[in-house]
Amino acid sequence: MKRYFLPIMVMCILFTLVFGGPLVRSASTFTKDDFAILNGMKEYLPNNIVVIDDTAYVYVERIDFQSFYRGFALLKPFQINKIVIDLYSHGGAVFDAMAMGAIITEQIKSGKTVIINARGLVASAGLIILISGSSGHRYIDQDSMIMFHEMSVYDF
Repeated sequence: MKRYFLPIMVMCILFTLVFGGPLVRSASTFTKDDFAILNGMKEYLPNNIVVIDDTAYVYVERIDFQSFYRGFALLKPFQINKIVIDLYSHGGAVFDAMAMGAIITEQIKSGKTVIINARGLVASAGLIILISGSSGHRYIDQDSMIMFHEMSVYDF
């Protein structure tokens, strides 16, 4: 029991700081470890997704369509109105990023607000994810860096 006291206390303090004002602040500062701690009550969700009230918090580090799709499929039973994506990515497969962007666009078309917070580095295919958020709800931290490069063209 003592082993869990400190992480629970840290999470209480974190929630007080993050949710001190409105229910969701656009600059929430969850880390991968925070998601793992928060997710203890929702064991059926992957450790990068947390649901609190009507908001889903998603941490994206890898551009991987399959895990992103599975995570969003698991959110269907919840009454979600807002999705907050914390994005930190060195890039990845452009086709996976395009498919992930399509899932985000689907969520927006279904009436949900998708907030995307760029954390640290958002590079290459990660930029596709960043620009797919709801209009007016795409944020870049002051110390973040966006990197893009010349696009490759393939002739099929």
